[in-house]
Amino acid sequence: MTTNNLPSNTITIPLAEGDRTLAHHFAQQQLTNTKANQVYFNTLAVLATHHYLAWLNIVSDLEQSQCWSEVNQFCADIADLKLPKLGFLECRPIVHNQNVCQLPLEVMGDRLAYVIIRISEDQKAGELLGFVANPKTPWISLEQLDSLDNFLIFLANYQPKIKLYQWLENQIDEQWQTLASLLSPQKLVFRNSQFHQTLPNIVNKLYLQNEITPPTQLSLVQSLEQLLTLTNDEEARWQAAEMLWELDPHHPLLDLRRIMDLGTYLGGVSVGLMVGLLPKSDDQISLLFRLYCLSDRGYLPPGITLTGLDEQLNPFFEIKARENDDYIQFKCVAGFDEEFGIKISLGDTHIIKHFMT
Repeated sequence: MTTNNLPSNTITIPLAEGDRTLAHHFAQQQLTNTKANQVYFNTLAVLATHHYLAWLNIVSDLEQSQCWSEVNQFCADIADLKLPKLGFLECRPIVHNQNVCQLPLEVMGDRLAYVIIRISEDQKAGELLGFVANPKTPWISLEQLDSLDNFLIFLANYQPKIKLYQWLENQIDEQWQTLASLLSPQKLVFRNSQFHQTLPNIVNKLYLQNEITPPTQLSLVQSLEQLLTLTNDEEARWQAAEMLWELDPHHPLLDLRRIMDLGTYLGGVSVGLMVGLLPKSDDQISLLFRLYCLSDRGYLPPGITLTGLDEQLNPFFEIKARENDDYIQFKCVAGFDEEFGIKISLGDTHIIKHFMT
């Protein structure tokens, strides 16, 4: 590094002999010259970005980056750099005579940003040209790049998308906890003994309402599991899921219902956001969002609002708490690869969580 000032436009990062040796080592594992060349330049771009972030005192993790795996190097064209608690930067190399960078399709939409690095002809330096956060096409011209001056601001304000599709693969971030870990037993058990006595009749009624013959040889749990697969009525499926969750607290469906402490007080009350998932058979996911008061015997402050936002942050649903509401909720259905937000607000204070299915 030859300057003590932040760059105004681009910045050149020296690449040491050790960097080139490592890139050459990865390249030697490949089967073709084309693939070896790709891995070599991808590695140099990642190392240049890693050095730049270290200069800015931003932690990045090479070992946890997907491109550091020899399997991924062999199977994909990726040049990612893991930023703990944020996600993955994609570090795309170009050479001295390139003015356009083409993003591989496998990295589109799954990165917090894309940094473009021009590798010098002697491979002894990488010039960071800028970044783009949300490219609309795989083709990025240099004129599209945002200045590195804005990169720190971007990272400081960045909120990682909560990738709900990973929940289906049992990859759930530790900040999303089981309900029992945050909610008191009083809030978890909201049915009385009379409800459990009449439950068989309620389940039979759900079957008949959906024009399905009630089972006679199945347990209640099995009947509810079957109803989840037989009906397309989302309200009936959520009723079945709620009863199943209460009948069998250790049922596998519980893994798809988690809660997050939002870490703030709204109206003097600590609140938590619960998200529940019910996979559907048509490549869609049924979603339940519920805002809880986390105090043992407290209620949500009247007027606190739960709002669903589309990808452009336009509201598509809104519900407000009334007096003595322990929670408020809404349900929706999303296709895979959709992005949306959930906004929790009271007065001038609001929190937005960004999701991807």
